[in-house]
Amino acid sequence: MIFMKKMRGMVPSDDGSYIQATAGQSASGWKFLGCKKLAWDQRYTGVFKSSGIHLGVCCNWVREMPSEQEGFAFAKSDAGFLACTQNFGLEIHKEILQNNLLGIYPDDVFMCTLPLYMGTDKSESFLSAFSENKINKIAVIINKKLASVFVVPDSYSVNLFLKRIRHYWENVYGSDLPETVYLFNDQKFDIDNSYSIRNISLPVNEPSDIKAMGLAFCGMDNTIPQIGGPTEASRFRKYRSASLAVCALSIITIALTGGIFLLLNNRYEIKADEYEKEYRSILANDSEIRGIISEGEKLSDKLLRISKISSSPTAWGRFLYLLGSIRPDKLYFEKLGSEPLSDTNDKIRVALAGWAESEIIVTDLIKKLNSSDLITHTSLSSMERDEKQQNLCRFRIICMLKLLNP
Repeated sequence: MIFMKKMRGMVPSDDGSYIQATAGQSASGWKFLGCKKLAWDQRYTGVFKSSGIHLGVCCNWVREMPSEQEGFAFAKSDAGFLACTQNFGLEIHKEILQNNLLGIYPDDVFMCTLPLYMGTDKSESFLSAFSENKINKIAVIINKKLASVFVVPDSYSVNLFLKRIRHYWENVYGSDLPETVYLFNDQKFDIDNSYSIRNISLPVNEPSDIKAMGLAFCGMDNTIPQIGGPTEASRFRKYRSASLAVCALSIITIALTGGIFLLLNNRYEIKADEYEKEYRSILANDSEIRGIISEGEKLSDKLLRISKISSSPTAWGRFLYLLGSIRPDKLYFEKLGSEPLSDTNDKIRVALAGWAESEIIVTDLIKKLNSSDLITHTSLSSMERDEKQQNLCRFRIICMLKLLNP
C-alpha cells in the first residue's frame, strides 16, 4: 500500500523512554502503521531522519492559572481553559528531541484527533470519554477544537459527571453541550440514552500507544492547543538528513570503489603468480632455453670483467708525465719495461734504463721519483761507465708503480 503522507506522535513513558506511533494516509483514509519504544539514550536517532514528531505531555486543565505561575507552561483553548505543565520537564524533552520536535501539546488531544480522523459518522462538536489509571476523563470538542478536559475518579458516576458538565457549560457559555460521545475500543461507561454513543476501534489498547497515535494528527491543522512550537534544529531536519545521506552515500561509494580495486588487484596478483610459475616451468624444462641462458651468463661475466677493467683507470699517463717533468738535464731514457706482481693487482714493477753525464744526476732522479705518490720502493739496480764513452754512465732503476689513480 502506498501512503501519500505520514505523521508521527510521541509521548514519554514512566520509565523515561518514549512511545512513538506512526499514522499513514492512503487513498482509503488514515491507517495506523505501528508503535515503537525509544530508550532515553536514543536521543540522536532523529539526526539521520527528516521526519518530524509531535510530542504530548501530561497536563492539568484549569480555568485560571494560580498567582504563582512561574515555572509553568500552558496552552490556552478557545473556551478559555488552560492546559498547564511544568517547564522543567519541557526543557528536558526539547533537549532530547530537538532535531525533530515540531510541537508540544497536551497528551489528551487524542480525544479530539482520533474521532476526527479515524472515527465513523464524524461530528464537528462532540464529547470523548476515556478511562486511565482509575481516572475518567471527559473531553469537550466544539467545532473540531479541543475546548477542555474534565477529570474525576472512576468511582464517580460518569452519567452524573456529564450532567454537572452540561450544567456548567450552559451557565458559563450559554450553549448546549454536544450530545455525541465517542468511546475508545471496548471501554464502557454508565451514560444514559440521551447521548449518541459512537465507538472507535483502534489496533492498540495501551493508553500510551493510543495517545501517541492521536498526537500524530496534531500537524493536520492548528486547532489543537499548543504548549510549545517547533525547535530551531527541527527546521533544518530535511536539509540535515539529505546532507548526511549524501555523505553516507559518498563514503559507501568510496568504500565500494576501493573494495573493487582491491579485488581486481588481488585477482591480477594471482594471475601474475600463475604466469610466473608457468614461465619458470618452461625455463626449467626446455633445454634450448637453458643453453641460451647459460651462454648469456658467460657473456655477462665477460662484460662484467671488461667493465671492471675499463672502470678502473690506471696511472700510466701520470707516470709518463712525471718522468718527463722530473727528468734532469743531461739524463736520457732509453728503455722502459714492466712486469706484473704475483701478490697484488694494484701495483706493477717498472724498470727504467738510460744514460747520464754523471752519477749525481742519476741520484737526483731517484730522489725525485721517491717524492712522488705514484711510485714506491725506488732503487738503483745498476750504474756503470760506458765502455766506449767514459764520460757517460749507464744506469738501471727499479721501482713499483701504483696502477690505480688514488
